[in-house]
Amino acid sequence: MRIFALFLIFIIPQFLFAQYNPVIIGVEQGLSQSAVRSIAQDSEGFLWIATWDGLNRYDGHTFVNYNHNPGSKSSLSNNNLIHLTFDGTDRPWVTAISGEINLLNKRTNTFSLLRDKQSKPLTANYNGFPVNFDDAHMVFLSPSGVILTRTSDLVSTKLIEVKKNEFTNMNGKVLAVFHTEKDLLLVNNLRKVTKIPLEFRIIFTSTLKNDVVLMLSSTGELYEFNTIKLELKRVTKLLASNAPLSFTGYEIHTDRRGIVRIATSEGLFSLDREKRIFQELTPGEEKEKVRINGQVYAISEDYIGNIWVGTYSGLIKMEKTGGVFYNYPDGDNPGINPQVDRITSMLPLSDSKCLTGTTHGFYTLDEKSGRFRKHQNILPGFDEVLVYKLLRDNKGNILAGTKKGLLKLEFTGDNLKAKVIRFSGSPEKEEWINRVTSITEGDDGVLWVGTINGLIKYSPGSGEQTIYNFDADFGNEGDTYILSLYFDDGILWVGTNSEGLLRINTSDMTHTRFSTYGKGAQKLSNDKIMAIHKDKTGRIWLATMGGGINILELNSINVKIISTSDGLANNSVYGILEDKPGNIWVSTNKGLSRIDSHTLKPRNYTHSDGLVSNGYNQFSYLKGRDGKFYFGGSGGITVFDPEKMIPNPVKPKVALTDFRIFNNPSLERIINKEVELDYDENFLSFEMAALNFEDPAYNEYQWKLEGLTDQWVHAGKRRTVDVSNIAPGSYQLIVKAANREGVWSEETLLAKIEVIPPFWKTAWFAILATLLMLSLVVFISVITVRRKMKREIEELEREKMILMERNKTRDRIARDLHDDLASTVSGAGLYMQSATSVLGEDEEAAMTMIKKSASLLQEAEQAMRDIVWSVSPEYDSIENLVLRIRLLTRELCEAAGISFEFSKSGEFSLMLRDEIRRNLYLSTKEAVMNAVKHSGGNKIVVTIDSSSDAISIMVRDNGTGFRMETKAEKLGGNGLKNIRKRCDEIGAKAEITSTEGTGTTVLIDYKIKN
Repeated sequence: MRIFALFLIFIIPQFLFAQYNPVIIGVEQGLSQSAVRSIAQDSEGFLWIATWDGLNRYDGHTFVNYNHNPGSKSSLSNNNLIHLTFDGTDRPWVTAISGEINLLNKRTNTFSLLRDKQSKPLTANYNGFPVNFDDAHMVFLSPSGVILTRTSDLVSTKLIEVKKNEFTNMNGKVLAVFHTEKDLLLVNNLRKVTKIPLEFRIIFTSTLKNDVVLMLSSTGELYEFNTIKLELKRVTKLLASNAPLSFTGYEIHTDRRGIVRIATSEGLFSLDREKRIFQELTPGEEKEKVRINGQVYAISEDYIGNIWVGTYSGLIKMEKTGGVFYNYPDGDNPGINPQVDRITSMLPLSDSKCLTGTTHGFYTLDEKSGRFRKHQNILPGFDEVLVYKLLRDNKGNILAGTKKGLLKLEFTGDNLKAKVIRFSGSPEKEEWINRVTSITEGDDGVLWVGTINGLIKYSPGSGEQTIYNFDADFGNEGDTYILSLYFDDGILWVGTNSEGLLRINTSDMTHTRFSTYGKGAQKLSNDKIMAIHKDKTGRIWLATMGGGINILELNSINVKIISTSDGLANNSVYGILEDKPGNIWVSTNKGLSRIDSHTLKPRNYTHSDGLVSNGYNQFSYLKGRDGKFYFGGSGGITVFDPEKMIPNPVKPKVALTDFRIFNNPSLERIINKEVELDYDENFLSFEMAALNFEDPAYNEYQWKLEGLTDQWVHAGKRRTVDVSNIAPGSYQLIVKAANREGVWSEETLLAKIEVIPPFWKTAWFAILATLLMLSLVVFISVITVRRKMKREIEELEREKMILMERNKTRDRIARDLHDDLASTVSGAGLYMQSATSVLGEDEEAAMTMIKKSASLLQEAEQAMRDIVWSVSPEYDSIENLVLRIRLLTRELCEAAGISFEFSKSGEFSLMLRDEIRRNLYLSTKEAVMNAVKHSGGNKIVVTIDSSSDAISIMVRDNGTGFRMETKAEKLGGNGLKNIRKRCDEIGAKAEITSTEGTGTTVLIDYKIKN
């Protein structure tokens, strides 16, 4: 092929670059376009990628894309980008293919163009991209010369060129280097530009590092120029033959270990510190399991040490690893299909070879070539036998447990031969007793053989065999089905297929069983025991099929369980191996897990870390003589040195990737990590990311919201923090993140949150409310005092009025007693005296006077009752007034022999003051007495109507009547006047109507007052 015609001059050792696990990231993962032209990392840890279709920000989980919008002046000027870098304020400077320099405001996600004083866009030459001059300035090469730009206000100045000898005399320090086709341009701290002519055509220069700049020529030569000594020297030539006319370079990068990488149109070249060359990525070829299509454009290194490569076909992450996994088969002619002949067991041989048992016979792996060789004709009928277990005993004999019996294997050169050892049993069980699933060696060379139908103690020397069965009252095998064995100091540990774990004392064959039916802390999580291992501290580790790892502590009583909930890759575990520091490695259905023996925290490895596959096989695990680990899976065998799998000790950075209020994107509201919220913006969601760019599935997070709680909340792998209904106040969201090695970051402030209280909870409102409250208290106090004084005055006035009423009542009673009662009694007394004086002389006259005296005494009695009734409070209701009027009317009418009618209607439960009640009664009494004495009629009608606000009393007779204008005073005497007078005293109306021959009607109306 054309590329290999231009191959390498020197080859550096493969292991130098094998410490990077390449992963390709493309459009499928969210990259806006596959052609990656430039890569840079900001201070927060975000990775920024310039492509032919816009700018991308990557947090290890998702991409945020920035593109040109024809209708917006705040978007990119062009989607075709060729370079990006960051200034001292962490602002991205993005150069488009047209040379325009776009500056991104990361808070508002808006772009602006770098412009001159006339507001025209400044442009950079191709390969004259902006670089940092110092903390406050950027410098780039434009068509008009070298431009220096102040980052604070973007004021730009063109620098002056000087001659070479003037530069040396000034003794300035070079801070930036650019090139034209055949000149170097050195920019020093005195802001002078010196042109250094060269004899070859430059296609790319590196950034200045340690006063040295690297240059790539059009012929593929790499040069080094020292800016202190002004010395130029050739380093090496990348290509073995002349470079094609299309050859060009795009970036030169030196990593922290001193390895130089060069991105070119012919692939990615690397130089170690001894200047030896290795072509890491070649267009059109598959290297490190990464296929690229086209040129390599960009190289960058993140703070973890991962190398990022931008190519025409995508972004490649050369993930830094602490070691390397070697996978077999490897090559174009593997000699095995591990998905058909599944690898079930392994045994190391000499000369980097490994004997391998499979589901269809025996193979030998040559680790140097990466190929497998199938063994044929080892024994009739055994070429395709299922091999469960391989063991080398203390005498060096190789034993194999197979589906057809125990085999003793021997090598003659590279040829394998076998001898079968058959075990005797009952005819119906002999086939099962010879299905050997596990073998281990005990004391004195005794073999303990696990079968599908029991445990066999076998002595190779004598051939003596003893079969043991340890049936349980659970499980489904009937006889002991053994999967795994482990012998240690007279104790045989036996793992069964469905009946748990047996601990057998081989001196007397007594046993103890551990199972899912155990009690308390002795209970296992699963009864299918795939592998058994005793660690350096004496703990027994059990691999179970579905129950994860079970650990029997030193007292063999308590069982500790490690499962996926604790971070284990998968709960179906097949093999267990222990490295020198005591870490436990286990194979599962989803890769390998390394478990820290102290913390019991797993660290998982998957296919993305370089494993042959994620799924591993039963019985297929081995620790080699040199300490290497072998695990067999569906894709073949993974081999590695556990001592070289060094954890990544770099603490990850944590950054805020999204912020939402009521699920609405609001990240732009956070300015300098501060956000101010209204009191009703109380449903918040923060999203964070550990920017270590390892497999994000293994990152873990903790957070706390200071001001609400000082306790850390362990969020596991959840990257979001949801907060709702927080009270007004000041808060700080503090987070931590751990990488897959369990290394935690520093505490990181993601956001200061200020929740503004509603106006009624502010200080000024509290002060105002306090003043208003004090004013209200004073006002209420004044009102209260005034009301109290008013009540006291009113009370005094009431007492005065009561006293006046009492005096009026006393006066009235006295007046009534004097006017009515005293005069009446006095008249009766006079009649009695007169009767006494004529008694015996004129008996008739005496009797007349006595009768008049008796009549007056009756009137006095009635007057007394009227006075008592009028002042008694128990008669204050209208009902009692009506009853009194009715009794009065009946007495007067019956005494006079006159008939009467009485009727009432309405509400009678209302109460009347004694003065009102008395005057209404006396007025009515006056009207009835006038009718009885003076009307001359034979019938009187009294009608009373009462409501909630009025009472009406009518007295009507059928007497002779009178003419109101002539006889009013004569008929009735003072009676009619008394009626009007009494009614006027209480505010009642008295209406008297009479006509001759039709009788008289007295109508009294009183409006009841509240």
